[in-house]
Amino acid sequence: RLSSLVHSNLALTLLTRFEQRGHMVDLDESISVTRGLVEELSETNPFGIYARMRLVEGIIHRFERTGAPSDLREAFSLCRRCYEIADEPDLRLFSVSSLSQLLNLQLEYNQRHAQPYDAETLDEALVVSKELLELCPPESPNHYKALHDVARVLQKSGQTQGNEERLRES
Repeated sequence: RLSSLVHSNLALTLLTRFEQRGHMVDLDESISVTRGLVEELSETNPFGIYARMRLVEGIIHRFERTGAPSDLREAFSLCRRCYEIADEPDLRLFSVSSLSQLLNLQLEYNQRHAQPYDAETLDEALVVSKELLELCPPESPNHYKALHDVARVLQKSGQTQGNEERLRES
């Protein structure tokens, strides 16, 4: 639909302008336009999945600026849903990469605010980082970053939970 395309271009333009100028009003408007687009499109429509992932991207930017835990929770919720329904290889890799990024943000947020790491988040981070590693073969430019993420999560999990096996695996 032409309306969807126009809204998508507007949201992307606003997000790009925010990245260049740093004005929160651009980011907020981009999130609002993208949220409307997400509501308009079916979640199984590939374009709908991309719109949801663009919304996740905007919310991540806002979280990085404001540190609001509600943004992180919303981004997780949207990203997990995309991860569950993405069946095309490119969409799957995109959603797994974004979910991995969110889990890394959650771990960093916990560390920064001296909050304990919960076992559920660490276990999910390990599953997602291992899946991302599987999707990034050795010749991929993202392979070593994915491998590093697996080792880092194994180490945090092993230290937090006293799991010697995970420490050795890391």
